[in-house]
Amino acid sequence: YNADWRRWRERAQKEAEDTSGFLRIAEQFKSRFGDSELNLLVNKLIPDGRYEPSDLHNRLVNLPWSDIFTTNWDTLLERSAESNGNRHYSTVLRPDQLSTAPAPRIVKLHGTLRLTANLVFSEEDFRRYPVDYAPFVNLVRQAMLEKVVCLIGFSGSDPNFLNWAGWVRDVLRNHANKVILCGLLDLSPAQHAYLQNMHVLPLDLTPLAKDGIGAPHSHSEALKGFLELLD
Repeated sequence: YNADWRRWRERAQKEAEDTSGFLRIAEQFKSRFGDSELNLLVNKLIPDGRYEPSDLHNRLVNLPWSDIFTTNWDTLLERSAESNGNRHYSTVLRPDQLSTAPAPRIVKLHGTLRLTANLVFSEEDFRRYPVDYAPFVNLVRQAMLEKVVCLIGFSGSDPNFLNWAGWVRDVLRNHANKVILCGLLDLSPAQHAYLQNMHVLPLDLTPLAKDGIGAPHSHSEALKGFLELLD
């Protein structure tokens, strides 16, 4: 088993460097070693308990969001919400908890380290997501229909998000709410046009990064400045 794992890891590292096919690599690992081994590996490689929520997490959960949807597996947002007394959030780990969790909620769309049996990671996970996680799909679609969605620390390239955004465009056409993508974007004209066609409004936070793009803390500085403006 150890020899098989080492050989697979060497091939996977090369493939990731060549194609950035992380979903494909996860699918290959799951096919060879199984679902449980993939989840055990991810939990081992991401020591969630060793990290504490930052000031950015605290600022984020103190804003008056209707709900927070996150695709992150870590528990930093939930722990930040628990330690901050300003707002109370219900944490939703599984679709069957939606009916009993009062808003505002932190909805873990792709699972949670150490707390859910499966993490959404592989190609097959994303292919089956509309069936296996149908209540989550409907919840996010409804939010995108009714509210303005703000993407923070998110590239907008998640396969599920692209499907949901496409569905909203199909239903509402030119009347769909804009999705605001916030970050140090540095977009080319083609990338900017692509996002606008997706009804995504790019909000470049570069002016809020005091030391400019590429500085060690530029991303966190820009997000801090943005959250201060919202507060």
